[in-house]
Amino acid sequence: MSEKLLSPIEIKTTHKFIRMSPQKIRRVTNQMLGMNANKAMSLLKFLPYRCSTVVLNLLKSGMCNIVNNYDYIDKSKLYIKNIIVDRGPILKRLQPRAQGKSYPIKKPISHLTIVISVTNK
Repeated sequence: MSEKLLSPIEIKTTHKFIRMSPQKIRRVTNQMLGMNANKAMSLLKFLPYRCSTVVLNLLKSGMCNIVNNYDYIDKSKLYIKNIIVDRGPILKRLQPRAQGKSYPIKKPISHLTIVISVTNK
């Protein structure tokens, strides 16, 4: 996980090589876009998907980093400005089948980026 400073009051947090499909991560992250960070954390705690723990940990990391870098920022004023889920490399494996054949298995990998910003309210 890495953080990058974009403007004076927003931070970009990245987690690369997540061993999950980008489509499965997007079904969780699409619900959080533009949401208050605290509300998004409470939403992620109760979602039944496996990727919600990965997204929750990345969101917590980004929130702690922006509060640590800027002492005057309140956690309640943070919101999710942008979420990007990209496809990473694909692990290719073979499944043995009957009569000496084999079928390919593709195991997807994702890259997740969350941009957290501060509201003016």
